[in-house]
Amino acid sequence: MRHFYVHIPYCRQKCNYCGFYSVPLEGASPDVYFGALMQEIILMGAKNLGSAPNNIRNATAFFGGGTPSLFKPEQIYAIINEIQRDFRIKGFREITLEGNPESLYSERLLKLHSYGIHRISIGVQSLNDKHLQFLGRIHNAQQAISAIQQIKSAGFEKISADLIYGIPGMSSKELCADINKLIEMGIQHISLYSLTLEPQTPLADAVAAGSINLPSTDESAGQYAAASELLNSCGFVCYELSNFAQPGHECLHNLACWHDESYIGFGAAAHSFDGICRWANTRSIEKYAESLANHAQPFDFIETLSPIERFEETIMLGLRLQEGFSISKAVNISGGNAGKDKILSASSQMLDNGILILHKDKLALSPGNRLLADGVAAKIIEGTLNEANIPGTRSNRAGCFR
Repeated sequence: MRHFYVHIPYCRQKCNYCGFYSVPLEGASPDVYFGALMQEIILMGAKNLGSAPNNIRNATAFFGGGTPSLFKPEQIYAIINEIQRDFRIKGFREITLEGNPESLYSERLLKLHSYGIHRISIGVQSLNDKHLQFLGRIHNAQQAISAIQQIKSAGFEKISADLIYGIPGMSSKELCADINKLIEMGIQHISLYSLTLEPQTPLADAVAAGSINLPSTDESAGQYAAASELLNSCGFVCYELSNFAQPGHECLHNLACWHDESYIGFGAAAHSFDGICRWANTRSIEKYAESLANHAQPFDFIETLSPIERFEETIMLGLRLQEGFSISKAVNISGGNAGKDKILSASSQMLDNGILILHKDKLALSPGNRLLADGVAAKIIEGTLNEANIPGTRSNRAGCFR
């Protein structure tokens, strides 16, 4: 195992659109959670010991949340060292830490850089104060700009910025102005996320009550198209549906997940995948810490994926990537049940219409049709399984990734 995710579930304030598991930092006991995290790493490392090779290289780690930058830098460092020790990691090729502008300042950033963090992913979301207020963010545009400047001054060469489009009242011109500003500041990786309704969030409640109207699908798609065109013209490659990077600045950890590689997640609500089984930890800090205090794994669920489920996920994940998915890999994973001829037959109309592109062994979406990824994947899966007379499961693990 060489890919690791660590979930830090604390935030200064919960944003009104966020569906990720997080809790307010105020009144919480992050030191207790840190102790549970260390115990989980040790526990999983002991289970992994018999099969793990020595001196694993090119490992990746991703600290997500929540707001991982709220954790003490010394705790982040201790977690990295524990993973290295227990999983026999010789070296990390990439360690990413997510953070929000209000918690990224010089003293903390200098420590994180000295502790071996390679990459900072900053939650800018917008450089327009009006849109930030709508989203419930507690930083303003100037704080985001200042945080980026401090990240660069601390010595970080790899910086990613998140932006949200599809905000009510937002124009494509405003979104592109934000992108231009980030590029001017030397940002080499930009993630574009559509504002979506997550269940049991204040935004979802407001939309259901009719007090807020979201832009239409066509309006949001127009903003994405304008942003994509601008980024492409500035040398950014859309290597994954939501992620644009200048060559050499792609997020290696997320790419491993999109390529369906194995990874282990630590922390409350974290997911893991070993190539056959998938499991998730409980979405409760209290239950998580209690289980580990009793030396028990804090599972919420564990499932074994069938060959057909793996086949479905290979297509769903692969179509989000620029290069698409490997037909031969999909056939092999299905146990030979879904043949190449059946996949191509199910894709024929979309190939004829230019929605899909076939290049050697890879099926990929054409650049103007990237937002159709989920629907196209469903059509390929359904058509292939119908031709092979195999019942499908229509799994959707794509939602597990950012």
